Amino acid sequence: MGEGLKRARAAARASRKGPKLTAPEDIAAHFGAQAPVGTPCRYYPVRPCRGDNFVETRIRSAPWILGDGCVVVAVEGLTGGKSIEHVVLLPPKATT
Repeated sequence: MGEGLKRARAAARASRKGPKLTAPEDIAAHFGAQAPVGTPCRYYPVRPCRGDNFVETRIRSAPWILGDGCVVVAVEGLTGGKSIEHVVLLPPKATT
């Protein structure tokens, strides 16, 4: 099992109440439900996800699963899939 999958499973269990998410497909589906295309987020290229080393962006794809089990998503302004472990969702900005 890849380290990315282990971390994703641990994060999913720690941060969410309800059923345990163990399969990458379940993790991807849960993240996709929480973060549809257009959701504002911060992408942190280096973990842990804190400090000011981030890019404020938006989700631009549904999550998908890599061969090693890591769940990734595309974000605006960056190429390739980014691990959901490096993405922190932001609340939608209020419009007035």
